[in-house]
Formats: sequence, structure tokens, C-alpha cells
Amino acid sequence: MKNENSILFIIFSLGNGGSEKMLLNVLNNTKFSNYRKIIYLYNNISYNSYENLIRVPVVKYVSQNKKRYIFFSQFIRVLALIKIIRKENVRLIFSFSSQGALLATVVKLFLPFKKIFVIVRLGTVFNKLFYNPSGNKLKIKIWEQITLFFTYRFSDRIVCTTQFMKQQLISKSKKLDDKVVVIKNYIDKKNIETLAAQAIDEIKKYIVSVGRLEREKKSPGNN
Repeated sequence: MKNENSILFIIFSLGNGGSEKMLLNVLNNTKFSNYRKIIYLYNNISYNSYENLIRVPVVKYVSQNKKRYIFFSQFIRVLALIKIIRKENVRLIFSFSSQGALLATVVKLFLPFKKIFVIVRLGTVFNKLFYNPSGNKLKIKIWEQITLFFTYRFSDRIVCTTQFMKQQLISKSKKLDDKVVVIKNYIDKKNIETLAAQAIDEIKKYIVSVGRLEREKKSPGNN
């Protein structure tokens, strides 16, 4: 087991958001030959957790959710991530959050001999990645620049879910063109069909659709 390679999925928590659901879909339905699956939750917020939906063997690491100065907390998370990578022989990191990707790229530079491959998935267009109407505009701008010119620079692949997201990102930095790939959100069709076949007690029939209508979700080139 010690010599077995691992793939590490990194995200803030397994709460009830879209990024968390996509991570679970990939985790449960993608085969990684000869790779163990590891999860690192660097800010384990406890609310309506998706953790009970994990259907495959996974080793989970969780950071304690304590209030600290942001740079100190990031330092603690980097140290934790280094320990995980060494212990689990991690060769591939797949981040489902921008801060998780930052942690991964920092550690990649600290451990060059490990030759870690880093993939980051964008959950929205770059312009809205740090959007916060009541937030500090200077702080938001700093995080945008760190992500664009540091995190993405040292990431090996950047996954966008639509062509619109890809073009919007490349417009910020053409140097990222070779790294960006478009992969639509994974849909667990088998699970959907299983749930659809289950009987319900309601006599009336309903069609329910829950979503967020945004331009980036439907644009030329996206079917």
C-alpha cells in the first residue's frame, strides 16, 4: 500500500453546493487504475453534508474550521497538504476550488521532486469567481491576480464547463490557452434513472427544475 499512487481531490467542504456535487460525481463514477482516492477538506463547514453520498473507498482528511488570520491559516493548510502528499504518495491533485488550487500549486513548488500534476476546475466564469457585493474590492482584486498569474500559471490543466467560460478566461491571459480544456458537468444518468423509477406517494404530477440562469451556461458552441 505504501508504494501505491494516490489522486487527491481538494475542496473546502462537502456541503450542499454545485462544486461539491460535481466532485462527488467524479469521485464515485470515474475509474483511476492503480490510484487510491483521497479527499482533503481544508475548511470543513458542517451543514447539510454530502458525505453520506460517497459510494467508493476514500481516505478523508479534514482541517479544523478555526478562525485564524488568513495567511496563517493558509500556511497551516499547506503544511497539512504536504504531510498528506508524502504519506499517501499523491501524484495527481484535482482541485474543485480556487483556494484549493492555490494550496496545490504552492505545495507543487515546495515538492518539485514529486512531479505532481495539478488540475483545477472552474465552477463559474473567472469574473465572478471572487464576486462579493459587500466585500473589500482591493482584497478581491488581489485574489484575482494571485489566481490568474500564480495559481493558473503553475497548474497543469484548467477545466471549464463551457466554451464561454474558456474564452472569458483566455481573454484575461492568452498564455493559458494551451492549459484550458472544456469538459461539461458530469451527469450520473444511471442514478437519475434509478430515482426516476421509484414510486412516489403524491397523486399529482409535478415537473420541477432548479437552477441558476446565467449567460455562461448557454452560449454559442454549447449544446
